Amino acid sequence: MTTKWRLAFSNCSAFGMVVAATHASGMQNVEFKVSREEGVNYISVNGRDLASTVIVRASLRIDELRSAEETFTFCLNCSDLMIAVPHGSSLQHQRLVMECVGDEVIIKTEDTDVKNTVETRYTLPLYENDVPLMVFEGFDYDILLEVDVVKMRSLLAVAHKVKSEHVTVTVQLMQVDETRTLSSVKMSLQGKMGVQRVYRNETQMGEDGSTVVRAAGDFMIDEDMEPAKDTSAIDSVEPVFHNTFATSKMESFLKVLPGSMVAAHVSQDKPIVFHVPLLGEDWEESKSNLKFIMAPTMEGI
Repeated sequence: MTTKWRLAFSNCSAFGMVVAATHASGMQNVEFKVSREEGVNYISVNGRDLASTVIVRASLRIDELRSAEETFTFCLNCSDLMIAVPHGSSLQHQRLVMECVGDEVIIKTEDTDVKNTVETRYTLPLYENDVPLMVFEGFDYDILLEVDVVKMRSLLAVAHKVKSEHVTVTVQLMQVDETRTLSSVKMSLQGKMGVQRVYRNETQMGEDGSTVVRAAGDFMIDEDMEPAKDTSAIDSVEPVFHNTFATSKMESFLKVLPGSMVAAHVSQDKPIVFHVPLLGEDWEESKSNLKFIMAPTMEGI
């Protein structure tokens, strides 16, 4: 049988990140779209889980493409993809090739960092996409939250122990003087017992005009600046953000991230939008990026 199309990625880990994110969202099948933009071929995803609590949007540059059609779509099973596509930050030297033959897609991975190339093949059946796409137009966000992935993973591990199904994220801001603003980011669990982790840092201004707050403990302030004398006063300030999210979805996503930090846009009563660059570039400028969009739950703490 003839090959309908063939595409390849020189960086296997980037496509593996897209696959891992779709699986983490709870999607059963994922529809991919191949298209051309400004002379560059991209593969994209715009899918959601059945409950519409998570949306995954991704775009990744294709390094090689052979197809009679410039734009086409195909649908594969997420669990099948998790078996066939390696995922992890140590796979930059593995090349991934996908070929459509008949009603099947052959996925091949090649280790390009060894003298004698090692190739593994998987043959996956094609599916019909039976979940309508959800259009996410985006929102105006005022706050960019930078999250320490390792510390967040450790907190979500505690959530299992205390049987907490939700994590509440609270952001408070307090003006220290004319040029400085203090932020408090609280991550709260409630199960057999209450657990709360608090991060206090000074804010920064993002390139897009948003206020940057950090859920991390490694922020270094200017040595010439005096620390705020009474940081506890911020606890009585009205939160600018206070929403609750499912720990299971957040944990599934965070455990597949390759880096130590992740950025997320937040705004009250709106989905939290995690941003991940796929080719080591800045997420604000790169067209090869991933967005993991989680809706807040109705539960509160």
